[in-house]
Amino acid sequence: MRFGGLPLSKPTSYLLRTVLIDVKLKEVGHNTMTTVTISLPESLKTFIDQQLANKGYGNVSEYFRSLLRDAQAREEDARLETLLVEGMATGGDDIPLTRAFWTDLKAEAMDLAKKHQLRKKTS
Repeated sequence: MRFGGLPLSKPTSYLLRTVLIDVKLKEVGHNTMTTVTISLPESLKTFIDQQLANKGYGNVSEYFRSLLRDAQAREEDARLETLLVEGMATGGDDIPLTRAFWTDLKAEAMDLAKKHQLRKKTS
């Protein structure tokens, strides 16, 4: 019998099959996910269970990945805002604030927003 391209002499347990698949995936260059264990009070576990039921997450891992992606997006937005404020505070006297400037700025911002939206959809 073969499993995941590996020869097996007899049926194996789910755990062994999972380990063998993980090893095979690493050999061919696939990235695997890392397991993280956290401890929660019962009140937070209950809250998570409610979120799973109400929001349609398939499991706890999906829920936490969603939370982490949202946190990453907030960090990116905060970094962008910081850079924007720094840029406004440190310069601008040499930029003529004409109608053409604002038109170009709007076009550039719209282009960045589209790229950001596409990136969010693919992640």
